[in-house]
Amino acid sequence: MLLDRPVHSKPKRVIVTALAVLGVAIWFGFIALFEYYSATRPNRPDATVGRVYQLNNHGSYAYLTKSEQWGLWCLEFGGLPFFFAAVALRRFSRTPLQDYDKIRASYDSGGKDGGET
Repeated sequence: MLLDRPVHSKPKRVIVTALAVLGVAIWFGFIALFEYYSATRPNRPDATVGRVYQLNNHGSYAYLTKSEQWGLWCLEFGGLPFFFAAVALRRFSRTPLQDYDKIRASYDSGGKDGGET
């Protein structure tokens, strides 16, 4: 029930959800770019243009430049901090169980600001 939750929980839920969605979206961006590169980049290295970084897609090889490899790597691992931040905020910023009785009592007594019961 909505009244059983602390007043500050909705903004926290929005932030946690946004962080998690952003982390997953970045990671899906990595998958899309990985597939794009594996389909459009040459399958033989070319040192004259810097295509020496191998991309292996289940035995199908493509060769990337350093900047392409770096961008792909950033997308691969860039979403993890957002996702882990969401997990940490959700896990470690919960209202302790003993505080729920106080919050419940303040709602039951009609207190608007969480005052005395």
